This record gives sequence, structure tokens and C-alpha cells, in this order.
Amino acid sequence: MGTADRAALQVCAEMGDLIVWWSPYVAAEIARVATRAHVVYALGQPVAARSAEAAAIEMESVRTTIDAAIHALEQCWSVPTPAAMQNAAAHVSEAVPDATDSPVLAGAIATGARFLLSRDEAAFPHGGGYGRLAFWHPDTFLTTLFLSEDAVYARVRLLVGDAMRGGALLPRRHQ
Repeated sequence: MGTADRAALQVCAEMGDLIVWWSPYVAAEIARVATRAHVVYALGQPVAARSAEAAAIEMESVRTTIDAAIHALEQCWSVPTPAAMQNAAAHVSEAVPDATDSPVLAGAIATGARFLLSRDEAAFPHGGGYGRLAFWHPDTFLTTLFLSEDAVYARVRLLVGDAMRGGALLPRRHQ
């Protein structure tokens, strides 16, 4: 899923229009990207251009900001419990062609999601599904949502640009 898709879903979640769940692996990647964006912004130049000691000191100086950004992201979406993930994973190991995609499917099942949004059509064929879980392309899902909910579209249209300008996937109120 692209940054624009994630930003639109995040704004929908922040505004209370959707309940968004990420697999723990995707949530960790989002947090990593947000952390990197904050560090680069705070330091003003690539960390590689500094000594390791200077970079560590400067990175520590932005820890509070990073922690606040991660906390804000966690308020906009959820991840399934480890027990739910383990239970779901036991049933999906053969359901996807690439074993690295199993945690994504297990995460969706563990949350009771109705839709799994992914650009990876090889693993999650758009229009297909697993049990009661439907696989949709993120653009198709968002287009369907926006066509059926004019007010949601109006909010997201205005707020996604702000979210994208403020940094990688950071909730608008915490930038």
C-alpha cells in the first residue's frame, strides 16, 4: 500500500470514519518510517554525514517527539493481540503463495476484518478473498467509500494534503 493510501486511511481513522487495523508487521514499518522522517527533519541532514556519537546525541534529543508521533499513530489504528495472531496464523499458513504474506492475512483474520486492502494482487487477488474476508485494492476501497460517503470524501480531501506535508504518516493534530 502506498503512502497516499495509508494517509487517506489514517485520516479516516483519525476522524472516526473507519476502524483501521494493521498487521503488527505493517504497524512496525509505519512506525519506522515515521521515526526516520522525524529524525531526518530534526537533524536537518542525513545521519550518515555525522559521527556515530554526534548522531546518537542528536537522535536522543528528538526521542520525545518520536515517542509522541508513535503514540499519536497508535491512537489512529490498532493491531491484533498476539494470541489472536497466533490462532489465526495456525489456519492460514497454506492460504497464500508466499509465506511472508501469511502474517498479513493472519492479521486481517485475527481482527475480524471484512476487507484486506493490498496492492499485492499476487498474494491477495483483488475481488477474491478468504472466508468472509474480501481482498480489495486500496484505491477501489477508498473510491467506493468516498462515492458512498460525501462528507468523508470532503474531510479526507482537505486533510490528506496537510498530513502528507506534515511528515510521513503523522496525525494532523500532532505535527
